[in-house]
Amino acid sequence: MGKYLFLILTDPDKDDENRFRVFNALLNAVEFKNGGHEIALWFASFGLQAFLTNDKEIQGLLTKLKDELRIPYSLCGYCADRLNLGGALAALQLETSCFMGGHNEFVGISGYASQGYQILIY
Repeated sequence: MGKYLFLILTDPDKDDENRFRVFNALLNAVEFKNGGHEIALWFASFGLQAFLTNDKEIQGLLTKLKDELRIPYSLCGYCADRLNLGGALAALQLETSCFMGGHNEFVGISGYASQGYQILIY
């Protein structure tokens, strides 16, 4: 089976097209996981807004991915700081990650590629 990183960069609250793009990313992640693939999710840039949206379908998929399917995900701490979202994410008891860099520096996702992940960008 394959290894896939879903890189979510889109703000679902910007417009219907972006909401549907994030919804599709999460729905595809569920499908890939259920198909036996290794999945990871990385929320960066405006994709962090997925955790702040009031969209019930997106929130339901996030819950399914996290709690039921236990798909690992990371929230970019650098992006959260640059977009002033750290406090809002912390209020939801979500920790931003320095997994791919620090809060003062951004490091790309090449580590996933080095581990054989195909990167799908939404």
